Amino acid sequence: MSLPRISVVGALALSGSALCLLALAPLGCRLGWGSYGLSLYRLIPISGIIAAVAVLLSVLTLALAWSRLRARDLVLLCAALVLGGALVYVPGQYALRRSTLPAIHDITTDTVNPPQFSAVLAARANERAASVDDRSPQLAQLQQAAYPDLTPITTQVSKAKAFQEALGVAKSMPGWIIVASDADA
Repeated sequence: MSLPRISVVGALALSGSALCLLALAPLGCRLGWGSYGLSLYRLIPISGIIAAVAVLLSVLTLALAWSRLRARDLVLLCAALVLGGALVYVPGQYALRRSTLPAIHDITTDTVNPPQFSAVLAARANERAASVDDRSPQLAQLQQAAYPDLTPITTQVSKAKAFQEALGVAKSMPGWIIVASDADA
């Protein structure tokens, strides 16, 4: 197998691997195969890096071996380039979006009187998750500036019914674990 042909197969394999990783990240988290942190902070960026390597290999192969490639190889190489480019976009767009928002891990609709957590603290500590007890006034100001449209809603539904509906939705969420529920909290 010639070097240009190996480059074509390699670029296509890298693009395919990046696609599989990007698909596995949310799917694995939802199905309980891995944590949210693994998906968001490891698999998605690794997918982007692999896709960038596929794009680089595709461009280099096109630039250095254009005349030695058969029509089929050109089509495969262009497919690897387009797929790789699209797959670089996803983690790149996420990183760009993340850099424009404050690093707030716990958003609440009530920044004046936020909910207090107690039952979940031990579970979060076991996962080395960020603390949920940091409710400084600066945090509330950051959240209000970043998410001005996130406010409490007023409804005619009773508190008990609203709580049961919210609990039902939470229980239906794949990967969510209800540590405790208290309608009076």
